[in-house]
Amino acid sequence: MKLQWNKTLAAVMLSASLLASPGSLTVMASDETAVVSQAAVTRYNLTDTVQVEIKSVINERTANGTRIGVVVRLLNTGDRVTRVPEYALRARTSDGTDYTPRASGANATQIQPQEKVELTYIVMLDRKDDFKLSSLYWVDIDEFEYPIKETTVLTVPIPGEWNGKQTSLTGEGQSAAWKQPFLIPVLSPYPAVLHHFN
Repeated sequence: MKLQWNKTLAAVMLSASLLASPGSLTVMASDETAVVSQAAVTRYNLTDTVQVEIKSVINERTANGTRIGVVVRLLNTGDRVTRVPEYALRARTSDGTDYTPRASGANATQIQPQEKVELTYIVMLDRKDDFKLSSLYWVDIDEFEYPIKETTVLTVPIPGEWNGKQTSLTGEGQSAAWKQPFLIPVLSPYPAVLHHFN
């Protein structure tokens, strides 16, 4: 009876947290208890009126190499429509190697006042060794100078990266083994790393 009550309480806490507040949610479950923690979202000033936050970063080994994917949110804090800053995004590894993920063609080009947009970037590398990403940075490129001049506008640390070892649960009735991490992308626009309760 106590185990069933703890599972019910954990499910209620999880649902309330997903619906009530944005951010990333972590749930760890054992036979007796469930702990829920809400991670704070950090925003950085990209321009005077545009703030950026990191939504997710993936550093995933594939059969053909490594895929780096980045999703960021931009918030327009101003009182008028503004263009998405035309800065190039770079990803830096812990050994100092820099990569340039390509922006999605579907990315927004402007942001309404007090609104957010999500931008997606990806790059495939022919690199098969393990490495960690340490930071993201935006550069302003002056193509009218020779050689081309790049000025770093903002550098932010990467709070954590997904290495592709988690399972994404998208099918109805799909389940995962006990204590195997999984994602539930349909419940919230924010990533939640959860554990199965059954």
